[in-house]
Amino acid sequence: MDYKLIEVIKHPFALIWSPFIEWLAKIILAAKPVWYVDYEEALLNANQNGKIVLANFTGSDWCPHCINLKKEVFNTVYFWLWANKNVILLELYFPNNPEDTIAQNQMLQTKYGVNSYPTVIGINADGSERGRVSGYSSGTGVINWISMFETVVGLNTSPANDT
Repeated sequence: MDYKLIEVIKHPFALIWSPFIEWLAKIILAAKPVWYVDYEEALLNANQNGKIVLANFTGSDWCPHCINLKKEVFNTVYFWLWANKNVILLELYFPNNPEDTIAQNQMLQTKYGVNSYPTVIGINADGSERGRVSGYSSGTGVINWISMFETVVGLNTSPANDT
């Protein structure tokens, strides 16, 4: 017996909405930005595109604040759309076991003086720091977090500048 057909019969509007939902899902997934893990590649991309790097120093599988930042900010469509337009994303992961941290991330942790997670740093294409946001309070939300980051790094992305 075809259980999918039974489900469609139970919900006749599924036939009408299914193509729309599939189309919407494709658009949303197309908006999902790339997170670089190679510092030099991120800087090169920032230079080529006239953007800054948003470097996320994170312990995303063990740090509660990092997990909340990812869930409430970085994994939202609003953030994806903003990031694609304004920054190059770089994730620098620090596992619970420091011995598993890759050498590049350890070097960058020292270079930028990162001593807590999450720390998100705005970096110019030449590697100089523009500013940073350390920590995350659950419930801050994507719009407030982006506004705070833009203020700290001096990034003005207001609609008035979209000419």
